[in-house]
Amino acid sequence: MCFEFYKTFKDKKRYIVMLLIVLIPMLDLALNIYSEYAPYLKHPECYPGGLFPSEIYSPAFASFLASANSGHIGQMLLIWLMPIYIFLFYVDGYLQEKAYHYSTIYFSKINRRSVYRNKIFTAFSLIAGTNLVSLLLNHILANFAFYGGTNMKSMYVGMAEEGFLDWCLANLEAGYFIYLLSYCLLVGLYAVFCMNLAFIFHDRKIVYAIGIILWIVMIMNPYSITYAMQPFIEYGLKYFLIAWCIILGVVLISYCLVKLTWEKKDEI
Repeated sequence: MCFEFYKTFKDKKRYIVMLLIVLIPMLDLALNIYSEYAPYLKHPECYPGGLFPSEIYSPAFASFLASANSGHIGQMLLIWLMPIYIFLFYVDGYLQEKAYHYSTIYFSKINRRSVYRNKIFTAFSLIAGTNLVSLLLNHILANFAFYGGTNMKSMYVGMAEEGFLDWCLANLEAGYFIYLLSYCLLVGLYAVFCMNLAFIFHDRKIVYAIGIILWIVMIMNPYSITYAMQPFIEYGLKYFLIAWCIILGVVLISYCLVKLTWEKKDEI
């Protein structure tokens, strides 16, 4: 297990992927800060009493997953392109090992199931963990930048017919953290799915194509997986759970396919 982490971080190019995952939410936060405070800084005479709390975003609404900025640039760069980060960060390493027959060495020392478990666990840990650190840092900085803000983008407690959404609006920090953890676990599980694809097909073109296309389909379908990522939207608990059923179903099916092909393919 430690060897898998060592191999990953030995490749300096993968630090670029980590840096992007961390910096994109920071870029999103910077845009929120600019759009919120620029008018006041440019024309303070228009705000004789300063900015009132109701004119400043609540930290939870200013954080990355809540999509406060109108262009949604950060979400498009990170969430929509997540499969590419997953492949470049870890999964592509196994495809390279297969292409150069390095896997022969591993299977001469470690049994097949241990190799599979190590790679699956590493893929999940790296993707979920990196995103967790990135979003926690983003939210901490949002709490400093928007301290005391109460603006909830025209949303208020009691407006939602859906109980879960109303609870999230009444408990902004807790509601945001539920979606933050949900997002990190979800992308971690998709990393497991992408790793399973690599075990099944071994072909970079096929693995990349399936991983990217399926992710886009899951985002754009009527029961989008983004409903389990983005807090404070009109879609409530039902859509949240359906999104989770979709991602769990995808991972389970890929795991079953790995089991079916695992004994039939000669890895060495």
